[in-house]
Amino acid sequence: MYTEIEAKIKVDELESYRQKLIALRAEFAGQARQCDTYFDDANKSIKKSDSGFRLRCQTINDKTTAILCFKGPRQLGPFKNRSETEVLIDSADNMIKILNQLGYQQKRTVAKTRDTYQLNDALICLDNVDQLGCFIEIEAPSEKSVHDNLLLLGLDPKNHISKGYARLLADKVKED
Repeated sequence: MYTEIEAKIKVDELESYRQKLIALRAEFAGQARQCDTYFDDANKSIKKSDSGFRLRCQTINDKTTAILCFKGPRQLGPFKNRSETEVLIDSADNMIKILNQLGYQQKRTVAKTRDTYQLNDALICLDNVDQLGCFIEIEAPSEKSVHDNLLLLGLDPKNHISKGYARLLADKVKED
């Protein structure tokens, strides 16, 4: 199990941040097209426990992989902080069938294009999320590192959005 510490900030565009990352000598790790399908049971047990359960289909250079992920409840702190467990799946279609047979249903899907950079000890993602727009996500091993990297990019840590993309999309389309 891994603990994810991240901040997400909505921005008007991504190109100026890409240029800042280049100037800071961040290492470009690649571009991916990600399609995240979120699941819950009929009782909304996952949502009620403030957790997340998703299947991510990710395409990089015409190669698609599927990753099943469970994110535990959020912990206290200035940024999003939660346990995360992931496993690589051979077949997204078969995984969906298994999840459906176990009583989990697809609740919503979030699609995005993500450019990932490595800067110091942080992963910095420039996300263009379908229906939501542009975001910067910074994931690092400590809250201090997240905070410091936000400042390096000229972003105000107070503008951090604690909601995930699935919740932001649900709010936008007024779904539960």
